[in-house]
Order: sequence, then C-alpha cells, then structure tokens
Amino acid sequence: MTRGSRARANRLLTPSEQRAAAWGAADMSNAEGVQDQSKITSRGRAWSAISGTLRVLWSLVVVLGTAIGLTWAVYHYATTSARFAIKDVQMNALTRVTKDQVLANSGITLGDNLFKLNVGNVEGRLLKNPWVSQVRVTRRLPSSIQIELQEREAAALALVMGQLFLVNRQGETFKPVSPEDPSDLPLITGVTVDDGPRDTSLYRQRISLALDVLNHYSQSHLAKSYSPQELHLTPGGEVIMTLGHKGTTLYLGVGPWSKKFTMAERVLSRLQAHRSTPALIFMDNRANPNRVVVRLN
Repeated sequence: MTRGSRARANRLLTPSEQRAAAWGAADMSNAEGVQDQSKITSRGRAWSAISGTLRVLWSLVVVLGTAIGLTWAVYHYATTSARFAIKDVQMNALTRVTKDQVLANSGITLGDNLFKLNVGNVEGRLLKNPWVSQVRVTRRLPSSIQIELQEREAAALALVMGQLFLVNRQGETFKPVSPEDPSDLPLITGVTVDDGPRDTSLYRQRISLALDVLNHYSQSHLAKSYSPQELHLTPGGEVIMTLGHKGTTLYLGVGPWSKKFTMAERVLSRLQAHRSTPALIFMDNRANPNRVVVRLN
C-alpha cells in the first residue's frame, strides 16, 4: 500500500478506528522487535556455550598433553638410568635345580634395565625345566630381581612303554630319567599292559594305585626296617611288592593295604626271631583273605 492510498484509507476511518489501527501497527512493531531481540539473545547464549565447551576441551588437551609428557619423561628415565640396572638376582632355596641353571635359563643378564625385563617371558623360560612346577618373578627396586621357584617332588620311578620316568605324588610322569636324577626311589612296573590300549589316563590311574599302596606302606611299621624296592601291577590290578635289599616279595593281591602290611609285619617279626628270611609271602587269597603262605629262601 502506498503512502497516498494509506492516507485516503485513514480519511475514510473514524477517529476511533484510526486509533485502533495505529495501536495495531505499534503492537506489530513491538512484536517484531521482541523477536529480533530474542534471536540475538539465543545466538549469544549459543556462542557462550560453544566458547565454554572449547575452553574445557582446551584445558583437557593441556592436561592430557602434560600427563603424556610427564609419563614419557618418567619412562625414559626409568628405562635408561643406570640406577635401575640389574645388579642382583635373588632366589629361594632349591633342591633339584641349581641357581646357576636358573640364571642361565632365565635369560637375565646383569646390567640389563630392570623395567625393560619381560617378566612373563622369564617365567615361561623357567617353566620349561621339568623340575619346575611354579615360578614367580618380581622386580625389587632399584636393581634386584626376585625369583621364587616351586620344584616338583619325585615320589617314584615308573616304567611306561619301555621308558623310565620320574613320577610325582599326583601320579604325573613329568620327566624321563637321566643319570643325574635320583635313583633311590621305588620302581613301579606293570603300568602298561601288553595287550591293552595305549591310554595315558589309564596309565595315570594305575600309577596312582601304586602310589596309594606306597603311601600306606610308608605309614606302616615295616617301612622302618624294609625299604620298598619295586611295586608291580598285574593286568588284573593286583599288587606284588618287593622289600629290602634281600628282596622279600609280598603278594598283596588287592586291599585293604594297611591290613595286608600288618599281616606281613607279624610274619616277618616271627621269622626274624628264628633268624629266617622269607623269599615270598602270599596274602592274595581272595577266598580266604586272612590266609598267609610263606616260602623261605
């Protein structure tokens, strides 16, 4: 609408209508102003929030960068300083493995940096020794390594498929016998059955049976006078045990083992009083378990 047409329209309106129109125009102008002011305020708030976020992010970047820098400085110092060069390797008391063997197998070299040493690799290398069952390697600041070993304990020798092995108390054949290994251990034979399947779990069961018999024997009075030499397992699971250097053989049959050893002790005590040494003592009569038959030398 042009200015002239607007003036003509105003002349046609009554005074009250003209005032109302003026007020409406003023209201519209005020509303437009409020809207513009609201947009300006919203933009200001948005920029304020963005700038606040940027300041927080920048602070985090500065803190993170400082932390990384400090970490790198500490790591560089720890891995290059002569203060942390390995000067000593400490170990617990050992029976089957020498300290020189442990040090050689560990791969540790005196003078190497303490923090560059891979503890897991050292433990893995030491566990390759069949005498070692558990190992723990720890750093001792500023320049020492502590090695704690747990050795396996050989309970017997076992002949398995024609090869002689050391056996621990859990019935595991953990090492083929070598000349430097102990030889004063009882020998378990009959572990493998010639016509039976090659089953390692079955071998372990039969070895565990033999170890159980040896355990009962060690708790008997006979063990004080007669050392166990050989324990043979028959295919049917019966036990034949040879005692002492003179080789007295006990045909134990099946358990209970403690009762069988008590019976053997009484026989040996009576014969010893007569200065006789039995060659064979039969206690394997299943029909009459209390029957004992003795064959003298």
